[in-house]
Amino acid sequence: MKYMLTWTVKPENQHESIARWKATGANPPEGIEVLSHYWNVNNLSGWAVFEATDHSQVAKWLIDWTDLNVNDVTPIITDQDLHEILA
Repeated sequence: MKYMLTWTVKPENQHESIARWKATGANPPEGIEVLSHYWNVNNLSGWAVFEATDHSQVAKWLIDWTDLNVNDVTPIITDQDLHEILA
């Protein structure tokens, strides 16, 4: 399943979040493939589209960032997927 992740770094955590990102790369666990990843450097927010086969892997990935960021994960589908659903 595809997901969209949006995040915003809490202002008071800016330096710690950047340091963690530089140290870890925020790499997802096995079973998650990041398809695209973008930053809005004006307010240290961003979004990514990824695929995951297991919801628990998504939770494991993001739990490491909830102390520094506000994260929102939304399941998404493509136009083709929606077309098939509505057919």
